[in-house]
Amino acid sequence: MGRTVAPQEIKQRLILTALHLFSEQGIAAVSLRTVNRAVGQKNTSAAHYHFGDKTGLVDAVISFIQDWFTAQREAPLTAIEVAASVGPILTEDVLRVWALPYIELMKTEEWGYAAIRLIAHLQFEQESTGREAHSRVAMDALRRLNTLMEQSVPDIPPMLTRHRFALCVNSIVQNLANAGARLDNDRDVNSKQLDSLLELYLEVNSAGLKAPTTIKKGSAIYKRLGAIPSLL
Repeated sequence: MGRTVAPQEIKQRLILTALHLFSEQGIAAVSLRTVNRAVGQKNTSAAHYHFGDKTGLVDAVISFIQDWFTAQREAPLTAIEVAASVGPILTEDVLRVWALPYIELMKTEEWGYAAIRLIAHLQFEQESTGREAHSRVAMDALRRLNTLMEQSVPDIPPMLTRHRFALCVNSIVQNLANAGARLDNDRDVNSKQLDSLLELYLEVNSAGLKAPTTIKKGSAIYKRLGAIPSLL
């Protein structure tokens, strides 16, 4: 007689399976039926039972990823907020708080690369369910990071800093998604390569965030930028 699988284990399998399928095919192309089949559930309504509908499943997948990021990022994020309350902070340090969990995710979790690919999909995918879910669950951390980034470059107009940071976020995620496809089978090799990529990303993107600008608050260009929705 086979082992009885607990409902919570089935739910976890559904989330991880959906994560991989969404990362490979995009959210719009994957149905609940597809997820049920991939998990090997004889009960074709398992996903409906656990998540209600596809939106519920997408929310669960995004929350699963974001919960991991929150657990990794909360302590260093709080620490740099404390530091910012008493003195200047470095742009590189703020960017590292955001970026380092992505590197650690790819090093430590079997589903890490799939999560990076999914987030990369969400940045540009026309289907809005996943993008809206990601914005919702990641909003608090991004708000706090944006505030810190603005404090780290006080001479740059805040709205310009937000746009620059959004460009950094999107660039790094897309680059990691591409880099992940070329990772070696050796975890030790991958770890060193990812560490080197992190330092490169921090160097290049920090320079862009701190670069002097001729765009002044209240200028025509500044006002036009204000009409562009945030990329985050």
